[in-house]
Amino acid sequence: MKEEEEEEEEEEEEEEEEEEEEEEGIEEEEEEEGIEEEGIEEEEEEDIEEEEGEEEEEEEENAAAAASGLSGEISFKTLKVEMKRNNLEGEKKKKKKKKKKKKKKKKKKKKKKKKEKKKKKKKKKKKKEKKKKRKILSY
Repeated sequence: MKEEEEEEEEEEEEEEEEEEEEEEGIEEEEEEEGIEEEGIEEEEEEDIEEEEGEEEEEEEENAAAAASGLSGEISFKTLKVEMKRNNLEGEKKKKKKKKKKKKKKKKKKKKKKKKEKKKKKKKKKKKKEKKKKRKILSY
């Protein structure tokens, strides 16, 4: 009887240690995710600022063109350069959008994985509790 009780105590201690280690691991992951989220937010803010800067620049160019009277009489060369620039800007915007979408998808996947991990942990804990109850009832 004493040996069984000692074994049970040892098992309980081991389980508690494992749980503590898992909790520490989860806390570390949460801290890392917090840092990553801050970095993502900063990048998004920078992107927004950059887009606003591009819009302002475009407005200034349009205003300058209208003031100089070129808006109605644009040379072929200027038109070609404008089209090329607009095309490049469009491609940049597409790339940014794609990048944001990818980040969002990655973040969502990570969140889902974390949720599943918590669910497994909870299930494992319940299982251990049931096992303990069965042992206690068997005496």
